[in-house]
Amino acid sequence: YMEGFLAPFNSAVINAAQLKELIESMTKFFEDVARDIIRGNG
Repeated sequence: YMEGFLAPFNSAVINAAQLKELIESMTKFFEDVARDIIRGNG
């Protein structure tokens, strides 16, 4: 019974971790793009 009660919470934690990884990879991507643009304009 308790496992069924905690299952959504566990999946939410996993999703939060995946979301954090996605945000970090996107942030790195945009930083790389911005760096290329700055280097190109400079």
